[in-house]
Amino acid sequence: MFEVHDNIVKSYFIDLEKMEIQLNLANEDEDSKQQVFFNKVFAYYFYNELSGSILYDIEKEKDIDFFLERNREILSNQQGTGWPMIYEKEDELFDYIKENNYECYLIEPSYGLRGWVVCQDVVVRKCM
Repeated sequence: MFEVHDNIVKSYFIDLEKMEIQLNLANEDEDSKQQVFFNKVFAYYFYNELSGSILYDIEKEKDIDFFLERNREILSNQQGTGWPMIYEKEDELFDYIKENNYECYLIEPSYGLRGWVVCQDVVVRKCM
């Protein structure tokens, strides 16, 4: 979906107030840089955050139900903490995600940073 293959994750920023995540990327020679902005973020989950993380791809999950089922344990284990929202039954959480047109983006690494972002919009900008 995005041209991020073999880009190094130089940094990322999470703005909880604006509900945005920004990934700053560069190729190995650092002659091509870009930023990925996840906007209107509902939830995210990152792990294996290593210096020098290399992306394989950022891919939009085509089947929201498959994503929710595959990540059921991560999402449900946080019930009662307020993350990603306050809800009584798991169906409330899943229905909210679907009814509000959230999409899921998978961050797939060649090395390091892995995870996903549930948001409503993604923008990629080339940097000079």
